[in-house]
Amino acid sequence: MDVHHLPLVLFTVIGQMCVGTFLCLGVMQLVVSARHGRAVAQRIIEPVVYAIGPVMVLGLVASMFHMHDITHTLNVIRHWRTSWLSREIIFGIGFAGLGFAYALLEWFEVAGFRLRQVVAALTALFGIALVWSMAQIYYSVPTIPAWHNWAVPFQFFGTTAVLGPLAVGCALMATAALRARHAAHDVATPAANPAHGGPTARIRGRIRLFTNEGVARV
Repeated sequence: MDVHHLPLVLFTVIGQMCVGTFLCLGVMQLVVSARHGRAVAQRIIEPVVYAIGPVMVLGLVASMFHMHDITHTLNVIRHWRTSWLSREIIFGIGFAGLGFAYALLEWFEVAGFRLRQVVAALTALFGIALVWSMAQIYYSVPTIPAWHNWAVPFQFFGTTAVLGPLAVGCALMATAALRARHAAHDVATPAANPAHGGPTARIRGRIRLFTNEGVARV
């Protein structure tokens, strides 16, 4: 295997996984909210949402090493009108940025639920556009018949649809294991209310809400 292309492979797979994870969480939020209420859905989904951003940033950083000189990174976006590669980077950065904004709004519970949902919808749209741009980089090359056919976009979105739920399942299992561990060793200690105290107390309170299964969200 040519290791020079490994950063590109990492970015492609990580990007598809992050988009699939975010879309899967969106569907879960709608279903769980309808059946069990918004608070339950938020408690299940929030820890996974906060993990998407760092992973996506890792993928973007990895993509920079596919170029011979990473100082030319900004030049990649100059030809967004004609280049699917430029659009891929723009939509990737947009997906990561909007996802980060959504995570901040959720963390501090500001701007209202409806506005947060609008930001989440925009993030999802940028994610879908990112996967489409990835596929078009290959599909738009008519001189390579193996790439220039309908199967390529199907495969890219298929990978997104498979990796996303798998990542969500793994994250939920890890969260459940962490909560069970804390419940076994810290069951007598009440969780701090993240609405009270300074920034440090708020952060600790939020973390305790994620790691203590039996504590209701306040």
